[in-house]
Amino acid sequence: MVYVMNSKGLPLMPTSRYGMVRHLLKDGKAKVVSRCPFTVQFNYETTNYTQDVSLGIDPGYKHIGVSVTTNDIEALTVGNQTCVYLDSVLGWEFHGLVCCHAWMAVLC
Repeated sequence: MVYVMNSKGLPLMPTSRYGMVRHLLKDGKAKVVSRCPFTVQFNYETTNYTQDVSLGIDPGYKHIGVSVTTNDIEALTVGNQTCVYLDSVLGWEFHGLVCCHAWMAVLC
């Protein structure tokens, strides 16, 4: 999964179209902002269309499971991990889940 930001740094929907991302980087239409999570930022103006996402949290006894889904796909699932980055908008910090600079949750 590649996370995407518009030219102003606001998050857009992530993509799994790796070839398209590679061509945008090669043509100079996007730049790499972060390698973990792999995030690119467009160098040109785009629409700001996003989809509604649902965040599901399963607070287990030993591990916490996190899932981000849309109506069509499961964008992210994290489970049985003790170190993940959570959305800085949520600002959560509990049971080994640490808020970091990333705007989406990813495996550490």
